[in-house]
Amino acid sequence: MYFDEDLLTPPPLSPRGYLTYRGIMESPPEHWGQCGDLYLWDQLRDFLGNDSVPEESEELRNRIAWAFENYTGKSIDSCGDVALSKYVTKNSDCAIVVSPEFWRETAIPLLIERSQQHFSMGKIDISGIYGSIRDHIRVTRTALGITIKVLTIDWDEPHTPVGKWITLKELPLDCKIEVEYAKVLRSKHFGFCDYCFTYNNAGHMFEKRMCQSCASRHLGVVY
Repeated sequence: MYFDEDLLTPPPLSPRGYLTYRGIMESPPEHWGQCGDLYLWDQLRDFLGNDSVPEESEELRNRIAWAFENYTGKSIDSCGDVALSKYVTKNSDCAIVVSPEFWRETAIPLLIERSQQHFSMGKIDISGIYGSIRDHIRVTRTALGITIKVLTIDWDEPHTPVGKWITLKELPLDCKIEVEYAKVLRSKHFGFCDYCFTYNNAGHMFEKRMCQSCASRHLGVVY
């Protein structure tokens, strides 16, 4: 998604309207405790996925602690590193380990901080909702007004997508860009996938409520 540098990026929109674990775990921590913490982070993000994040910090901590124990078989309050038996290297019998201390002292406080920021500002979860179409919308401003362009995708052949930029809207400078952007997402040029919970270019939709990626993943469709 491209915006004129003087325009504020519109707030993200979520059809579900709630904060998800996938949303607050989209960006990983800057540092890890043990090598297995990265694996566990990815697993818990996908496991908890689109479940609603509670507003109470203690409930959030308990949920992460429960998921941690579900995957490791050990309490998050354990002393010392915990082996992840599901992640065994191909060339060694040594199990990858995670650090309960890292999850107690770093990961959970980070997730609590992100959730508190969300609830305090009253924003709606991004959760990757339109991450795949960021480069498919351009909003620019001139002295005459604001222009919104979208990338249309057609398929000349099954393996040959053809993209073309078209001008969708020409608006006055005092328009409510957030409202207009929301209309663009709900136009015929984009669709929402009920399987991966993301907006997609209409040219990347398999059918009305399923994107091509999910069609490949769930139905075996090849593109």
